[in-house]
Amino acid sequence: MIIRPFTSDDIPRLIEIGHMAHEESEYRTMEFSEEKCKHLCRQIILKPEMFGRVAERDGVIVGVAIGGIFPPYFSSDLNASDLLFYVLPEHRGSRAFYVLCIEFIAWAKISGAKLIFMRNTTGVMPGKVGELYERMGFSRVGGIYRMEV
Repeated sequence: MIIRPFTSDDIPRLIEIGHMAHEESEYRTMEFSEEKCKHLCRQIILKPEMFGRVAERDGVIVGVAIGGIFPPYFSSDLNASDLLFYVLPEHRGSRAFYVLCIEFIAWAKISGAKLIFMRNTTGVMPGKVGELYERMGFSRVGGIYRMEV
């Protein structure tokens, strides 16, 4: 498995994967905008405060990780946070998710993060994802509550 920064050549595949992640998630009732996703991918490639990596197996992208680093409203210290971590269903249980997380943690530390936040807002495998985060040293903080309107 290879983990690497994504490039503009990856954007069509990233859009496909983003659409799959959207359809499987709690966000599926919301519109999916390919143009917005393309714009985000371009920004991630250009901005050092953004993190974008893919997991490849045999030359095929099987997972994607997107995050960023920014100060909270009350401090000039930096927090790193995920935006999307997704592994194709047929590759779950492989090392893809774990290795993408390790890469994100390393990037966050090098980038000066004081805190790193990882979430699971999609509802995909919450128990297993939470257990993995805890084994990696994260502690649970709060919860996520949803209301459809």
